[in-house]
Amino acid sequence: MPATNARFWKNKFKANEQRDIRVRAELESLGWSAEVIWECETMKPQELERRLIGILGRQPRTKRLATH
Repeated sequence: MPATNARFWKNKFKANEQRDIRVRAELESLGWSAEVIWECETMKPQELERRLIGILGRQPRTKRLATH
C-alpha cells in the first residue's frame, strides 16, 4: 500500500475487492468461469504457461509461449 494517503488507498482497495467479488458472482451466474491473472504474473512466460495450463487443463499447441 502506498505510504501517502493511506486511508484513501485502504478504502480504494476494499472497494475494488468488493467490486471484484460482485463481478465474479455476476459472471458465474451467467455460466462463465472467471480467473484473475495479475499483470505481474505475465512477466515470466514459463510460469504464466504453467498457470494457463492449470486453468485450461490441457497443453498448449506450441511448446512455449512466445516472448517479445
